[in-house]
Amino acid sequence: MNHMKTAIVVLLTMVSLPVMAMDLLDTYRLAQQNDPAWRATLNTYLAEQQNEGIAYGGLLPNVSLFGTVNRSRFEPDVSPQTFLSTNRQYSLSVRQPVFSPERWARYQQAKVATHLNDATLQADQQAFVLKVAEAYFKVLQAEAQLASLRAEEDAFNRQYQMMQARFKAGVVARTDVTEALAQSQNALANRISAEVNITASREELTAILGQPVAQLAALRQDLPYEPPYPSQIAEWEALAKQHNPNIAVARLRADVAEQNRNIQAAGHQPRLDLIGSASENKQDLSLQSFNDGRSLSVGLELSIPIYSGGQTTRLVRQAAYQVDAAKDQISATERQATSQVRSAFLNLQADQARIAARQAAVESGEVVAEASQVGYELGVRNIVDVLLAQRSAFVARRDFIAARYAYVLNVLRLRAAAGQLTANDLAEINSWLK
Repeated sequence: MNHMKTAIVVLLTMVSLPVMAMDLLDTYRLAQQNDPAWRATLNTYLAEQQNEGIAYGGLLPNVSLFGTVNRSRFEPDVSPQTFLSTNRQYSLSVRQPVFSPERWARYQQAKVATHLNDATLQADQQAFVLKVAEAYFKVLQAEAQLASLRAEEDAFNRQYQMMQARFKAGVVARTDVTEALAQSQNALANRISAEVNITASREELTAILGQPVAQLAALRQDLPYEPPYPSQIAEWEALAKQHNPNIAVARLRADVAEQNRNIQAAGHQPRLDLIGSASENKQDLSLQSFNDGRSLSVGLELSIPIYSGGQTTRLVRQAAYQVDAAKDQISATERQATSQVRSAFLNLQADQARIAARQAAVESGEVVAEASQVGYELGVRNIVDVLLAQRSAFVARRDFIAARYAYVLNVLRLRAAAGQLTANDLAEINSWLK
């Protein structure tokens, strides 16, 4: 009997086990596997990595092998004899650039472009980490807001039902019932809007993960709210100038544009190639061989551009403007990164005080709501005061929820702006979850 009881207890325990919630790291790993936009980014990176080898191949010999076999039949009118012939010809040609400024410049550009490709992948990876984290916490915030709105709706529904009962008992006026009904209907509308919002948030995360998510690990109640470190904004700005991947991308794009100008300028310069060929010819006529032979040639081919309708000059001028534009883009990107750092830093710096104030507002709002209800029972408050106090208490709670999630996102955005956000940082953020 004891064994039976034990088995039943174990079975009931297994049945009551909660479904394991997916945390931030689980979500990120799943996004890496399933997000088509991220896979497209990786494949684009791998494709661009081939450009350096392609450009280097332009400096190496170009070897071609050709072969032809012809079978001919000739029947002259003056003779009944038929002549058959087979002609075989094989040739091998080699072209080796000796002096080719344009190809050399293209190779130098491709080497810079490889570094640009690496920096672009780093920027894309950081943006991907931030995108997944923002989508994750957007769902959590929507769920927390919906829970608050449902509690508000339940509270106002109870208030409305109580007013109806008191009105029927002749204790309160109809205006009290109307006021309670208005607040109940307003809470209903807010709850419906929140349900739409949470559906949209989940759809956004589902599009990244490729599958719906049943449950996500929520933020801990004892989340540590710490000011940014380093504590000086100038240090974060210096980090951004050194490590922000978008700034690195802008600088490398300027280098690529500079190399493109060298490529276009090389169009004015001569080109010298070493060329060589070897061929063999074999011809048979009526099964009797003749006219067989071999040939070998080696030489230099010089090409000097003289005039191309002014295209080369205009291409050089166009490339020069592109260099200037790329350099201006560096300044624009640096300013944007600095602005992002300053904004995230100042927000994060204020988050600790903001969250403390929101939490105090929640506590005081609940006290005021309770006091208003007591005052109403004693006849010193009207129903409007009670409903407004309750509504203010719920609004304060939603503001507190928003402040908590704003803190988490500001931590991520500050690190991203400074070029310090990697997948490893998600492990620290993940420890803030239940």
